[in-house]
Amino acid sequence: MRGDGGQLVKWNFPQVLSFFSRENTADSTSDKEHENATELAAEALADVIFQWKNWVYRRVDSVHPSEGARGRLRHSMDCEPPPDPRLAYNEVERRYNDINDVKGQLMVPLAFIEKGPMRHLDVWRNDGTSIPVLGSEETGELMVAVLMLFLKKNGIERTSELEDAMRALVISREKGNLAKATNLIESGMWEGKTLWDSNDPAVRFDVGTKDLLLNLSTDFLLIGLLPAETSGIRQVLKFSYHWVVELPDRGLLRSLWGSVCVAFRAAPMEIELPTHMPTDAKSYHLEFHTPPELDTQELSLPVEFKNKGHRVGYPTDSSRTPIAHVHSHFSEIMTTNAKVKLEVPKRGIWVTALLSNALTAGIFILALLLPNATDALRSVGGNAAALMLAAPAVFVSFLIFPKELIFVSSMLNPLRIVVGICALLLFMMAGSLVGGLERPFLILLWSFGAGFSLLVVSALVLGPLLGEFFERLHLRPSTKN
Repeated sequence: MRGDGGQLVKWNFPQVLSFFSRENTADSTSDKEHENATELAAEALADVIFQWKNWVYRRVDSVHPSEGARGRLRHSMDCEPPPDPRLAYNEVERRYNDINDVKGQLMVPLAFIEKGPMRHLDVWRNDGTSIPVLGSEETGELMVAVLMLFLKKNGIERTSELEDAMRALVISREKGNLAKATNLIESGMWEGKTLWDSNDPAVRFDVGTKDLLLNLSTDFLLIGLLPAETSGIRQVLKFSYHWVVELPDRGLLRSLWGSVCVAFRAAPMEIELPTHMPTDAKSYHLEFHTPPELDTQELSLPVEFKNKGHRVGYPTDSSRTPIAHVHSHFSEIMTTNAKVKLEVPKRGIWVTALLSNALTAGIFILALLLPNATDALRSVGGNAAALMLAAPAVFVSFLIFPKELIFVSSMLNPLRIVVGICALLLFMMAGSLVGGLERPFLILLWSFGAGFSLLVVSALVLGPLLGEFFERLHLRPSTKN
């Protein structure tokens, strides 16, 4: 759930006892029966979403980066779906008192998820059986009913305008929804209309109602359908969908400087990871599958461990394994995202950049410093050029761009560029011999080639030390996504 500043905010619900008594009043009209059935389901949903920890034992988020800007988020919840007849999908069966009388499906809340399209959504049980999910209209109607029940409990009279406003709040995907919901709680105003008198002493907002309003302004509740006979049994439910990786627009110069520092290992790339309700389970686990081109420096959760009230550190994995894993038991609200710090490993293109620049520097330095080397190379002309052109041909082969993640490209492209520059410098050296470039321009060109290559080699070898130096001078860039 995102606030106005773009920061992800997760709202926590306190555990409470059942708020609402069951009502089984029948009516002759189908509209009244539908309203009663919806209210029964809303009462049951209010109970279960305010008591996640009573029936959700563990949540696990697993982040799998793919190609380009794509990734996949996989979530599993080890839970015991509540055997409550009021959660029956069939409205008629919601009036039953015994879960064994329910023969159809049962609604099971899975998680609050940020509003937006869930691309390539899959929901299934641990045996691989796919689970249907409620559509946005069905879910929206139920959550409006939940809100109306809580507002009534807080002393707010039900009106058609209030119901329309709650429906707009639940269904709307506007970015300013959180601010509008906050203003509604403080003033009783929604889009210029007064829904209740905020100074009325009969109107009293409890924490749970406030959090629910704020939550539903930015998130929707994903609800799956299970066979009623499977309720009350501990099981694992899973869902997954595509995750789009978005790099921030920090301006051209800042982005280039940040990419260079990351490529030369002077700073890690920091990426925020979405999480699904880590505070609403008895334990929460997060995994990050590191792309093969990179290493995970650190994966961390933003809520500190506590021991007898004392803070003892953050849940962190800095083992640099291909699959980073952290877990915790949360007792407080998680107000910021989990983070993973990625770094360029000392292998692959980093080694190629180091060796290519070392070779280029060596060629230029030997050509400049060895006695009579410059005159000898100029005298052989074309033969020397053929030798010089062999190295660029090899270096260029490392510049083929494979299919990779967008942030991998951002981290590795500066190294590919310096490899390409090495090839270009050796090509210019060969061209200067064939073209008969005279002193002092020949010496200046070769000196530039030697100096640039030595500078790159030094930066690659001393990258971490340079990072600490830049940080002291406040020149180290922000590399957060």
